[in-house]
Amino acid sequence: MAPDSANSIVIRPYTSADRPFLARVASRLHPGHTASPRDPAIVDRFFAALAAGRLLTEPGAEAFVATSDGEPIGIVAIHPDADYFTGHPRAYVDVLVVAPEAERRGMGRALLRHAEEWARRYGCREVVLDVFATNEDAIAFYERCGFRPDHIRMAKPLE
Repeated sequence: MAPDSANSIVIRPYTSADRPFLARVASRLHPGHTASPRDPAIVDRFFAALAAGRLLTEPGAEAFVATSDGEPIGIVAIHPDADYFTGHPRAYVDVLVVAPEAERRGMGRALLRHAEEWARRYGCREVVLDVFATNEDAIAFYERCGFRPDHIRMAKPLE
């Protein structure tokens, strides 16, 4: 719960009082059209459930909110995971989203640093996440934060 010294950001656990903020920013995660033949109505329902607070769905998941001047400006949700090949422990970032007005102010970086601290506390060897291939801004951000592609999932719809 300590402030991030670079930006006076305080990161604290997510509570039900943060649901209105989550509802406001959840749509920023919606991928729109993807290569996979996903039913748009099902994708819409998934993001509506997220906006309604269905954030912590995995065992051991925790969510944290970055605040500035007491106002929520970003959310990260993390859960324990294991590498598919070796089984080594890792942290999986389910959600990382900041308010549009908070972009490019260090909020996302602060939340990722918090995820890394969380991962170290739980003995994880790495932090992993997924990002839609069309989200070039997010990909560039993650690369600036030290993430590198590990594998690339390809999709071909069958007609």
